[in-house]
Amino acid sequence: MQKRHQIYEMLPKIDCGACGAPTCMTFAEDVVRGDAEADECVFLTMKSFEALSKSLLEAVAKQSRKVRGSLEGHPHDA
Repeated sequence: MQKRHQIYEMLPKIDCGACGAPTCMTFAEDVVRGDAEADECVFLTMKSFEALSKSLLEAVAKQSRKVRGSLEGHPHDA
């Protein structure tokens, strides 16, 4: 029951049915029983993708700053 509630709290609670379950609560129950995976909720998948995208962008920006700093510190022939 507690696990179902934890999963339900992560869901959008709009009962869209995109996951195949009629309600978000039913979907949470399906996940707890092992009949569904949490990533079958398109909204949870989108949140996960957004977090991954943000992390990747931050890593690219960090590496870009390192490269720029390295190039500025070591002039090369043009």
